[in-house]
Amino acid sequence: MHVTGTYEVPSAGLTGTLEIFTAASPNRSYQKVVVPGVGEIVQGFDGERGWSVNPMTGPMLQQGKELEQARADADFYNELRDAKSYKSIATVEKATFEGRPCYKVSLVRNDGTQDFDFYDVETGLRAGSTQTRETPMGTITSTNVDGEYKKFGNLMQASSMTAKAMGVEQKITINTVEYDNVPASAFEPPAAIKALIK
Repeated sequence: MHVTGTYEVPSAGLTGTLEIFTAASPNRSYQKVVVPGVGEIVQGFDGERGWSVNPMTGPMLQQGKELEQARADADFYNELRDAKSYKSIATVEKATFEGRPCYKVSLVRNDGTQDFDFYDVETGLRAGSTQTRETPMGTITSTNVDGEYKKFGNLMQASSMTAKAMGVEQKITINTVEYDNVPASAFEPPAAIKALIK
């Protein structure tokens, strides 16, 4: 899958471009955000290694729990919440999420990490989620809001996603989604990452 769109941090007045490549067998991912005045923020998983290149931290290989979470997040069919990827999946309650009545679903991953999905009672579409991840800045919990669903090809997907973490709001707007036209080279780590691989 090849996705293009825009990336914004409204409170800082930052706007940039977003490009994502994902693939299955093996699961791989590559995401690049380019923000004028900040630079390129790139992260990927090539089926074995997870990595990131950030103007603030430089090139880094993911290790330990951070790598395991990158592996799970790179699962091409992750959005389908396949039971084999979780210790448990259970609807826990009816709750209000971002002002909408939703079903709150607990997702305990095989690594023990617990996330929550929220599904709109009226439409059945996912309204958002809360996720906890290990990062170079420590453990971070984010609230993600999905909206403006539209069809890309035959599939209905959220075209607007807002992530709120550590008091900062980041917004992604999807413009295009293309399937089955991604070269294997899209998942090649950049030279700065290859230099770290032993």
